[in-house]
Amino acid sequence: MKGLLPYLCVALWATWLFAVQGWCAAGNVPAGLVPDMGVVLLLAIAARCERKRSLWVALVLGVARAAQSADPAAAILLGYLLLALAVAPVAATLDLDRPWLRALLGALGGAALARWLALCADLRTPSAFLSSQELGSSAWTVGLATAAVALVIGRRLRHLPGLGPLWREEGPWQLAARGR
Repeated sequence: MKGLLPYLCVALWATWLFAVQGWCAAGNVPAGLVPDMGVVLLLAIAARCERKRSLWVALVLGVARAAQSADPAAAILLGYLLLALAVAPVAATLDLDRPWLRALLGALGGAALARWLALCADLRTPSAFLSSQELGSSAWTVGLATAAVALVIGRRLRHLPGLGPLWREEGPWQLAARGR
């Protein structure tokens, strides 16, 4: 790990973003349209950092969300770590600064994480009232809301104070490619 301070800043910003997500889920946004702010922050950071650092960021995001969520902590941590593992090869080969790619990954990541947490909740306490099938259908609305948030503020999250030391060193060819 390259210093602890950037990860503490990730924890601070993630806590604030998950507080906004909780505020939205408390009835301030129509049901099912609550975006997963952790996915948006993970995509913003993974666009410019190496795989090892994005795994550490996913761990920090999982702990920050588990601290404010009723979902099982192990499911949250595993969900964010798997998402970071899935996004790392894409970020290494494609430019996540492209809005359409960021929105697509936000939709897929938000829907997958919502579906995963619904499945874990159903396995923990199965009920006939709200099955994982019904919760899974709302996963796509969470994915679409996450995609919309990723389009609007996804790139701006990378400029939050304290996150700069996480970025990978870019050579002159990579800098020139971003300028095109």
